[in-house]
Amino acid sequence: MRVKAAITVNLPPDEVQRRWQELRGDDEIFGYLGDADPSGIRFEPAPGERGTEIYVDLEESTFGGAVGEKIQRVAGTTPDQQADDDLRRFKQVLETGEVVRSDGSPNGAGPRQHRAQRPAQPLDEPVGAIS
Repeated sequence: MRVKAAITVNLPPDEVQRRWQELRGDDEIFGYLGDADPSGIRFEPAPGERGTEIYVDLEESTFGGAVGEKIQRVAGTTPDQQADDDLRRFKQVLETGEVVRSDGSPNGAGPRQHRAQRPAQPLDEPVGAIS
């Protein structure tokens, strides 16, 4: 199975590569890509000097062949889904300083985390309310 994913981060390539190396062992960010072969990950300047494009292109064997891949897809654990999630978390950390979580999904949006979620609750005071 070929794993392909891409994302654009709003920082220069040298900064993105430096932070990638620093954060690579952080399990909160990299559940899948932290151990990935670095030769399958490219950092390129985005067109118009709009940050850095990160490309993931890895060869991954799937446990159980085609049936195993379908089971993983339903469970949200295929390597390409995990790579997308890792890239999204990495982008969030670089651009906001943290992995963004909502009150309704404190453990993230992946199917494995849905069991721990609870319905979102309204704020105690409405934002922007006129008194």
